[in-house]
Amino acid sequence: MKRVIIGDQSWGLSDADAAKVVSDIEQAMTDGTVVRLPLLAEGRPVTVFFNGKLALTAVVDDDSGTRPTEISGY
Repeated sequence: MKRVIIGDQSWGLSDADAAKVVSDIEQAMTDGTVVRLPLLAEGRPVTVFFNGKLALTAVVDDDSGTRPTEISGY
């Protein structure tokens, strides 16, 4: 599952919303604005307010492959 990680918080991200969420995060960080992000908390839809002026980083994990702590093939 795709995820958005902001600070120490993590939310799920639907495939349908992924491109728009990435664009909104990038635009908010560029412009220093606040955007509403349609994300998932434990599979339920939630709205996260993202302040691009205050955020130092935002990570979008597109779930494309194994993690450094994962062993593939098991």
